[in-house]
Amino acid sequence: TGEPGLLFIECISKYLENYITAREKGFHNAITTFCFSPGILYAMDVFPICLEVLSVAQTFAYKRGTAEFLDFCNEVGYTETSCSSQRGTLGAFLAGVGADVDMVLTDTPGVCDTNANAFAFASAYLDVPFCQLDYPPVLTGERAVEYHRADFRKMLSFLEEQTGKKLDLDKLREICRELIRQDEIICEIQEYQRLIPSPVPGIFNLFIYDIKVMFSGIKDGTDILEAMLDIVKANAAKGVAGLEEL
Repeated sequence: TGEPGLLFIECISKYLENYITAREKGFHNAITTFCFSPGILYAMDVFPICLEVLSVAQTFAYKRGTAEFLDFCNEVGYTETSCSSQRGTLGAFLAGVGADVDMVLTDTPGVCDTNANAFAFASAYLDVPFCQLDYPPVLTGERAVEYHRADFRKMLSFLEEQTGKKLDLDKLREICRELIRQDEIICEIQEYQRLIPSPVPGIFNLFIYDIKVMFSGIKDGTDILEAMLDIVKANAAKGVAGLEEL
């Protein structure tokens, strides 16, 4: 995929290095889910450890796969009928062969029961603090808005307590501005997908997904998206399908 692929691999490398060396640099780690936007964590100098994404990454990296991590979860008492997307990585941390974990931070919107239970189990087994965002039966309306605001304030208090630092609003604003820019580029790329033939390489959908999960609000993620958009525009100008460039 040219430049986007190289930038993407560099970002994955940085993502892994961040949480592996977090303790050495005086930062914190948080096990989290693909349904939780990591922007607020970056604003608090907390590095996300997204179980689902890492399960996929290990499947790519290890010829032997992640069966041993899946099995270890069951050996220590977690149900084998749970989703494999968490267990594919969770087993490594439960076995003590992953990076040190400071907290578990997850949410219920967008996840299934086995997802939510995986994070509750991880917190109990690893004996680390746990925070979970919930949602009421309806997502709109005055009562729902009040509930969400209170829930997010609770989460911020949790992060401030665990990190020992107050939220830097200027840093959060910078991350939010970057996140908005990322969404704008993603929307533009997806508009190009309406063309026939589509000038968007299929693998770019995977890049977009991972950027939202791993690099939301981070300049590195924006750089990947900008490089992707350049290729999409060039393909569209030539009237060729994205697959022809791979």
